[in-house]
Amino acid sequence: MRDWASTITERLYDGITNPGDWHAALDALRQATEGSVFHHVAYSHQTQCVVSSLANDAQPAAKVREYELHYAPSKPRIPIVMALPVGGVLRDHEHFSPRDMSRSAIYADWLAPLGYRHTLGVPVYDDGTPVSYTHLRAHETVLD
Repeated sequence: MRDWASTITERLYDGITNPGDWHAALDALRQATEGSVFHHVAYSHQTQCVVSSLANDAQPAAKVREYELHYAPSKPRIPIVMALPVGGVLRDHEHFSPRDMSRSAIYADWLAPLGYRHTLGVPVYDDGTPVSYTHLRAHETVLD
């Protein structure tokens, strides 16, 4: 476990210092958590919107953009993941009941049609401007 965490940490640092390595670092994090998809976003508290993002190819680009423009500003996970320290973990199923999820547009209208049920959110760095975090999504499985 320690080797896994060290490897991921090293790759994330490489990605911060060399933007060309960022995709590989996030994909390593996705693989380590057995996620299906990663979607990294920089979210501005001030403007309440996504200011930049990077996602792997497992999800359609149009759906990623739809999320960023229409769902991110109102989704219930943003305030929780934004309050976590860098490296903290948000497991949505620990914060939201199945009933909450069925009534939330992000879960019912966006994630479910894509075949996703649960997400894991991790703030990966905070440089004092927009908070950057990564969501990892899993196909109909619980991440614990």
